[in-house]
Amino acid sequence: MSELKVGELVICQPNGVMEKEFTGRVQKIYENSAFVTILEYDNCDDEHAYDLVYRTVIAKKKMQRAIDKFRQAHRCPEIDIEARVIS
Repeated sequence: MSELKVGELVICQPNGVMEKEFTGRVQKIYENSAFVTILEYDNCDDEHAYDLVYRTVIAKKKMQRAIDKFRQAHRCPEIDIEARVIS
C-alpha cells in the first residue's frame, strides 16, 4: 500500500469487532496501524460501530486506500482523482 495520509478515505477489512468491510477516514497514523473514523458500514455492524463510537484503530495491512481500490476496480490508474476538489 502506498503511504497513508491523514484525511484519506480507506476501505478496511473486518477486524475483531466489525464483521464486514467498512469505509473510514484516517485521523492519526501510527507505525503499523491508523486511527480511523468509521463512515460507512454494513447494517449488521450498526451496533458495533455505535459501541466503538464510530472510531477504531486498525492495522495498515487490513486497509486499502479507497482511491487505490477504485483504480483497481475500474482499471484506470492514470486518473488523478486526488487532485480534484468538490466544493
